[in-house]
Amino acid sequence: MKFVLNSSFPKSPASLACISGLARQLHNLGHSAIVGDWSNYSKYDVAIILSRDVDFQAIKSSNPDILIGLADPKSVNDKQVREADFLLVSSIEQREAFMSLNRNQFIYYMIPDFESSPVQHSVKERYRILYHGNKVHLNSSYHGLVPALNALGRKYPIQLDAVYNYKQLGLWTHGRPDPILCPTHDLQWYPNCYATYFGSADIGVVQNLMPFNNMSLVRKLGTVSRSLLLENSFDHLVKYKSSANAGRAFVFGYFGIPVVADATPSTCEAIIDGYSGRLVLTDNGWYDALEELICSPQKRSLYAANFRDSISQRFAPDISAARLVSYINGYSQKALVTPQRIQPPIIPELLRSMIRRLEAKLRP
Repeated sequence: MKFVLNSSFPKSPASLACISGLARQLHNLGHSAIVGDWSNYSKYDVAIILSRDVDFQAIKSSNPDILIGLADPKSVNDKQVREADFLLVSSIEQREAFMSLNRNQFIYYMIPDFESSPVQHSVKERYRILYHGNKVHLNSSYHGLVPALNALGRKYPIQLDAVYNYKQLGLWTHGRPDPILCPTHDLQWYPNCYATYFGSADIGVVQNLMPFNNMSLVRKLGTVSRSLLLENSFDHLVKYKSSANAGRAFVFGYFGIPVVADATPSTCEAIIDGYSGRLVLTDNGWYDALEELICSPQKRSLYAANFRDSISQRFAPDISAARLVSYINGYSQKALVTPQRIQPPIIPELLRSMIRRLEAKLRP
């Protein structure tokens, strides 16, 4: 099969994984995979494109038989999402975000190509907790991760090292850990920086949840029915980016670094809690998981080894590339459908609930 893979953002993490990285995997599988040919689409069977400016209809006019895959779709390119033969998405979250526009989707776990060797875990004088990714998640971490770090810093010698593109995005200032309780270091991200930063880390953190402004008000406005749906203050309110994925966790796995992650669909798919990492939803959950790993180098080693085995068996780029080839060989266009929304009348139930509560208060 002849592939062409084109990206307008060749140095972006998504491009390094699902354009240049995927091309290498396809070549290893015996296929032709050319990167950066924008003019000769008539020569290829499949085009995988990461760009907001390419006219898919023009490509089809030059080669009606070519299959076009849009890689890492975003909400700003809905026209391309609709016109692509399939979408190359990174996670369940991203797949579901675009299901109403295109049902033909393939999850490609976007793991970059890099050299790695497992960390050897032991008792430390200071424990190095490592984050890498987007500044957006750091800005959101005051909701769960940072309170846990501040509390842990009163009991254990810890530090947080944050790897992100601060030269382009600016330094993280919003809700950082207390510098006395948990000293924090900003480390500049660059392509394939992992070998530089990961070698001495003890625990990796993957923050995904995004906070609500004024949680109590959100709960009041979001309540549908306490009697019909048994809603109460113990219910979880969970919010995360549509492009959330487990890619940041996978990188830790290659280095043998155990992961604590917010429990979003993709991290729950990748990590088995208490076996290949820890999954959490609250600041107390973060504290509990991090303390467990700080106190036990044996568990750090065990969780990391289990996670690395899982990656090699289910998520590694060679596995994803082989699955993609099978998907394309068996490709069948799915028609778009619009399920009818069911909206049962809730107002009568709310009124009955209010009346019951009022009667209970007036009852002698």
